[in-house]
Amino acid sequence: MDQPKKPKKKSKLEIKKDLQDQYGAWKVLAVAGYVNSPEEKLARDLIEDVAKINNFIPSYFATIILTEGLGIDYLDHDYNYRTDSAGNKVIRNDIELSGFDVGGLDDFGSEYPRYKKYLPSWFDQGSNSGDFSTGSEFYSKSETNERNETVLSAQFSNMESVIWACAATLSHRRDLFQKHRKNLGYPAPTEDQLAYWNYIYYQGEGQAKRWLIQVGGLDIFGLNGILPAKTVTKKNRNAHDVALSNLASWRYLQTFKIFSN
Repeated sequence: MDQPKKPKKKSKLEIKKDLQDQYGAWKVLAVAGYVNSPEEKLARDLIEDVAKINNFIPSYFATIILTEGLGIDYLDHDYNYRTDSAGNKVIRNDIELSGFDVGGLDDFGSEYPRYKKYLPSWFDQGSNSGDFSTGSEFYSKSETNERNETVLSAQFSNMESVIWACAATLSHRRDLFQKHRKNLGYPAPTEDQLAYWNYIYYQGEGQAKRWLIQVGGLDIFGLNGILPAKTVTKKNRNAHDVALSNLASWRYLQTFKIFSN
């Protein structure tokens, strides 16, 4: 008797297409390429450890910080690597980084008092002079965002500090989301719903709360019928579009089994 054939294993491209369709994502990003090599081990380990301390699924937290800029604006550039004593190429952790550019941390300088409780005790604020010699992890720095608004972001002493700052911001916004959805009488979120709304809040708590009320629940597709229909492009995408893309990209990253979960 013939044995039944095993189902054909899907290719990475097929998996990406399935996830894109499932989440209605404008794009599924292959962020695994930023953290899948031996030279990126330090970045992987820091992301894994900081995520666990802050009760995030490591692969989810990795997706957020990599797509916010740590991937393409830091890990993707050879000049941010060095050769260690064994002759191996490794990512550096001693270069100043703009939180505005590599972490989407537009308001970290102004909102630091709200984020401080999520940070380790050694995470200190320095003066605006940019002098890290006293051991501080960041100083506030003005930037201009995509809406031509001046925001108080931050300059960080190294990659580890940016990772911690991103986790603190995401933790604060997660707590705000949970508070708001409880006050609205919404049920506990599923894994996808928490991931989606956490990112919506990361992009701006005021707009996020308004959207949460408008949707009338936690449906990750609820804004599709509220926001004007459009063909999404890099220039016209909004937080909803990016949140769905991040969801699909996160699920795609999980298939590579780079992180513990």
